[in-house]
Amino acid sequence: MRIGRWTPVVGWACVILISTSLPGAAVPDGPPGMDKVGHFVMYAVLGRLAIRAALGGAHWRLRTFALTLGAIAVFAAVDEWHQELVPTRAPDVADWAADLAGATVGVGSMAIFKLRRSARS
Repeated sequence: MRIGRWTPVVGWACVILISTSLPGAAVPDGPPGMDKVGHFVMYAVLGRLAIRAALGGAHWRLRTFALTLGAIAVFAAVDEWHQELVPTRAPDVADWAADLAGATVGVGSMAIFKLRRSARS
């Protein structure tokens, strides 16, 4: 396994952790529900980067996708929990659900891409 493949994943995970470490007052208010869209997009990118790194050049396997989603689910849960320590922030199960939905779309889009690519070969 090449470590360099994981650099974008770690970098993006750091972006997520930094953004969720900002006190609530530092986060601009948007339309209702917009924060869920932000969670979805951030984790969709993470899912796509993580599955790309996990697969490398190998053929996709269901186990790899499941383990990747499981790891992201744990990361998202820890990220939500750590917000308990940030002033004026609080963990939210709905945010975690948006994180998982985004990660699933990110990982799933790569599965579709790999399946289409292998069908052409």
